[in-house]
Amino acid sequence: MKPFICFVHIGKNGGTTFHQILHDNVPRFFSIDQHRKTNGEFSKDHLRKFLRTTTARGVGGHTLKPYLNYESVVKRPIFYITFLREPVKRYVSVVNYRMYQGWSPDIEHTFTYPRYQDNQVRHLVGKREFNSASDMIHRIDFVGILEEYDTS
Repeated sequence: MKPFICFVHIGKNGGTTFHQILHDNVPRFFSIDQHRKTNGEFSKDHLRKFLRTTTARGVGGHTLKPYLNYESVVKRPIFYITFLREPVKRYVSVVNYRMYQGWSPDIEHTFTYPRYQDNQVRHLVGKREFNSASDMIHRIDFVGILEEYDTS
C-alpha cells in the first residue's frame, strides 16, 4: 500500500513550486487552502470529512500541521514532506511580501505581529519551542532546504 502524502507547506519556503510538482506527478493530490472555519489548521476532523468524499493520495497546504496527529485518521502510513528556509532570509521574504501587498510599511511593523516570530517552529509543533520542533523534524520523512532546492 502506497503511503498517504502530506505536504506541510510553511509559507515563503518554496511550497508553491513544490505543490505544482506534486500535482504534476502524484495523481489525486489535493491542495488544501486556508478557510476561516479552520482557524489556520486543517484538523483531523477536516481530514476525516475530506477523505470520505475523495480518493486522495495526498494533501498539502499551509493549514496542514504535523502535530495534529493525522495518523489517527489515515488508515495507511503517512509520508510527511516539508521545506525549511534559513530564518533570516525567510523573514526578509515575509517582510518584502507584506510591503509589496501594502500590509506593512517596514520591517519593524511586521515584527510586531507574533504570528511572524518563529513561524517555522510554530508551524511544525504549534508553539515557540525549538527542541520540540527539532524532534518533529526528525519524524518528518523528507525535509528539503529552500537554499538547496535543486539538490533537495
